[in-house]
Amino acid sequence: MDGGRGSDGTAARGPALVVVADLLVRQQLVEGLAAAGFEPVVAAGPGALRERLDRVRPAVVLVDLELRTLDPIEAIRQLKDDAPTAGVPVLGVAGHRSTVLRERALAAGCDRVATRGEAAARLDRLLARLVGAPGASSTPSA
Repeated sequence: MDGGRGSDGTAARGPALVVVADLLVRQQLVEGLAAAGFEPVVAAGPGALRERLDRVRPAVVLVDLELRTLDPIEAIRQLKDDAPTAGVPVLGVAGHRSTVLRERALAAGCDRVATRGEAAARLDRLLARLVGAPGASSTPSA
C-alpha cells in the first residue's frame, strides 16, 4: 500500500490479521487483502498472534481452521471474549468443507467459514459481507 491506499487505489481499510500456516494460501490471501485496501499483518503462531493483537486492532481476522501451531477454535474464542477484538469479524478458512469444523468455528464466534479455495477466489465478496469492502454480492456463501 502507498499513501493509505490499496493496490487498486481504494482508501485503506485498516489492518487485516492473517493467521494461516500454508504459505501459498497465505500469499494469496495477503495479496487479496492488499488489493481490497487492507494492510495485511501475518501472525504465524500463538506468540506472534498475541504480539500482533497488542500492536494493531484489525478490521478483520482470517484464521486457518486447520492450524497445528495453535488451536484455531480457542484463538477465535479468545478474540471474541477480549473486549477490544470482540466486534472484529473473523473469517475461518479450511482446506475442505467439514460440517463439524464449520459448526465448531461458528460456535466459537467465527463470523463466516469458507474453504481456502473459496477464500482465495472470492475474497473480495467474503470481505464485503464481513466489513463492507468493495465487491458485495447478494448471493449467500458458506
